[in-house]
Amino acid sequence: MKTRHLLFLFLVFSALAGIYFYQARPHKDTTGREGPYTVIFPRDATGGVDEVTAWVGTRDKAATPLHLVKKDGTWWVELVRDGKGFRAPAKEERAKRLTGRMAGLFGERRAEGKGLFKTFHLGDSEALHIVMKSHGQERLHLLVGKRGPAWDSSFVRKKGDDTIYLAGINILSLFDIWAGTPEGPLEPRPWVELALVPYGPDEIEGLSYARGNRQWSLVHEKEPQEQSASSGSKARGKEKGAPAWTFTLNGKAARIKAGDARGFLSAVFPLRAKDCFPPSDAEKAGFGPGERYGRLTIHLKGGRGVKILHTGKLDGAARAGWIRDQRGLLFQVDSKVFKKLEDPGLSQGG
Repeated sequence: MKTRHLLFLFLVFSALAGIYFYQARPHKDTTGREGPYTVIFPRDATGGVDEVTAWVGTRDKAATPLHLVKKDGTWWVELVRDGKGFRAPAKEERAKRLTGRMAGLFGERRAEGKGLFKTFHLGDSEALHIVMKSHGQERLHLLVGKRGPAWDSSFVRKKGDDTIYLAGINILSLFDIWAGTPEGPLEPRPWVELALVPYGPDEIEGLSYARGNRQWSLVHEKEPQEQSASSGSKARGKEKGAPAWTFTLNGKAARIKAGDARGFLSAVFPLRAKDCFPPSDAEKAGFGPGERYGRLTIHLKGGRGVKILHTGKLDGAARAGWIRDQRGLLFQVDSKVFKKLEDPGLSQGG
């Protein structure tokens, strides 16, 4: 077959595929006439949403739903540890993405009637339920069934409504459901913000640590803008752009190699936890009455301020150490990182 014939067939196939996927997606009717396009959740209604609850299938006491709450401008996710419920910080970007994608949700009417719920996985006992509230008032109860014919689409209906819509969002993927139909139970842990200090080594201006008689600090020393003629040769001998660091251990200060300082900072930052626990576990974590716990102070560059964390016990069985943040929440970090905070292993001979 000649090349031009192959090219012609390829163009025809591409055009047909494009038409199929275009027709498979819901499209907004901009003509102003009555049509299949329907606004399911108005954009202005989403701005005030401060609570999201989601679950798959029939909700009962045995199945804990995913519950997100916005308080004082911050999103929180409810967790349960050893039968104790508490709120952990949620990933802000993820919570905002969820509410943002739902804003102005629209769909095309595709079917109607309870007899078709099973076909689209939209029965109460099999669908993904999403309830959004604002100041305690329910604004939306949406049921999400199977994914639509295009990846970024979903079959949905409102609670109490028999009309089935094809919405232009893959809503299942917003809840880490990658199958074509709803699956549960929903896991709240991926929504928890475990980055205690989300910044890398280049964003650290200095830090200090104290526990009992052991104290240390690592500070980035700013070099003078102008060098004298006598010090010019020494300045040229330094590694270009290498910052100077001073490490102080129990009152003894010394300059250390920039590579050593960066190696330590890279091993610790960004500082991420393995899990989050309720404040009621404080005594178990080493923050009970009379306990001697550590204090880690981190100075951040770029006007990001100061973060203060406290270190508790080392949990050998979990291979993790306990850290408490300024809000009183408890986290476990990897034991290797935890031990470096106790002993950075920096030599003052550099």
